[in-house]
Amino acid sequence: MLAGPDKMKRLETLGHEFHRNQSGAIAVYVGLILMVLVGIGALTLDLGRLFVTGTETQSYVDAAALAGAYQLDGQSGARARATEAINDKLFINSQALGALNSGSASHALTVDSIVFLNELAGNVVATSDQDANFVQVSASSSDVENSLIGFLGGPDTSKAVRSATAGNTQVICNIPPLMMCNPNETASHKDFSVPAGSQYIAKYTGPGAGMAPGTFGLLDSPTCGQGSKCIAELLGHKRPASGCFSATVDIRPGQANGVRNALNTRFDMYDNPFFASKKNDANYHAALNVTKGWKNTGGNPNCPNLEPWNFADHGAPELSKLPRDTCYSDGSCVRVGDGNWDRDKYWDINHAPSGHTKPPGYSTMSRYEVYRWEIDFGMIPNVSGVENGNPTCNAPASDPNDRRTFIMAVVNCLEQNVAGNTDDVEVVTYMEVFLTEPVDFPSGTETCTGGGGEEPTECEKGKNQKMEFVVEMIREVTPGALDGVLHDMVQLYR
Repeated sequence: MLAGPDKMKRLETLGHEFHRNQSGAIAVYVGLILMVLVGIGALTLDLGRLFVTGTETQSYVDAAALAGAYQLDGQSGARARATEAINDKLFINSQALGALNSGSASHALTVDSIVFLNELAGNVVATSDQDANFVQVSASSSDVENSLIGFLGGPDTSKAVRSATAGNTQVICNIPPLMMCNPNETASHKDFSVPAGSQYIAKYTGPGAGMAPGTFGLLDSPTCGQGSKCIAELLGHKRPASGCFSATVDIRPGQANGVRNALNTRFDMYDNPFFASKKNDANYHAALNVTKGWKNTGGNPNCPNLEPWNFADHGAPELSKLPRDTCYSDGSCVRVGDGNWDRDKYWDINHAPSGHTKPPGYSTMSRYEVYRWEIDFGMIPNVSGVENGNPTCNAPASDPNDRRTFIMAVVNCLEQNVAGNTDDVEVVTYMEVFLTEPVDFPSGTETCTGGGGEEPTECEKGKNQKMEFVVEMIREVTPGALDGVLHDMVQLYR
């Protein structure tokens, strides 16, 4: 046994040795690191699973919003159809990671809300099928069980909530940059109603002038702006690179110079300004049927000089253009016709002398139907030395797009106070029309001398302000139709 002093000395020595001994310090660090690693593992596993679940949920709401937006065509029942598409599960509605103890390999997502919007700015809620332009879909995942976060004081479960907003814009591309003011518009009436087969006389209004129902103007083009020559070439080109137009358009009245001649290229007529050099350009070819009732007055046999047929100068016509609606001559209509025209007169002049037999249903056929019948059955009128209804100056091998038809935007000019350059004008509809006769100046317009060049004289500019053209309504271009004309552009916005 140690004596007192020795015992104290030994205890003192042991104390110093214990104080200096560091062999167990690593255990402290290991303990601290293990706690950090457990926390990182919890975040990696649990938050990683939540992130993947959130990605799956976002993919679902993106697909659901796009499916719903595709139904937003402005027609009755659009919102009901969109809701059905969102809930129809045509796309994957599941998450692969969810409650660990549920025993299921996947878990359904829940649609929390479907909101239809008129405008994104300010989240303006739509009040009708017609103004529902966007749909916002919100959905949530099932509970994701947290395996480790709970040990650190976090929640036992987590949930991923996501939303997406998509919209549907209908666009129409590569059409002539033409618009017309709705001829039916009044202070109280905004609908467009020109029946198929009815004629419409479109009158030009000059730059800066207020546009009234029935007048026509030009649309802004990304390639031209208001350049007269470029606008004219877009009007005459078989596939105008005029860009795409949608629910709103920018109106640029610009200059009418060249518009008349651009439209007349469809009738195998090539005049200045701008088109005398296009006679051999396939991009400006004529239609397959150019019957117009204009007198051949000589010149190049393939590209003869022509002038409108009139009784005083030429006697009884030997070939006739498609007559206008009879209501124009008796004064019972002004701008929009009623579809009643003198079919018998046209037949007696253009077909009876050749012994042709009237097609079935001729008594009710539209001018466009008669025109197509003449093409399809080889019945295009031709009077030797007078006029050939087949193109001879710039004749195409075929005419798949039918050069005498084109599409125009229709807008309510009174409601939107359209005058001069006006941006973001809402389109009521688009209509396809048939150009029934060459574009000429109204009777009584002055005769200009010294013109005919690429640069119009002041006299010619003045005449252009009085220009008008006559078309027959074929159809209203319907949203969603399978004709490849009006396209749905569905996209996610947020």
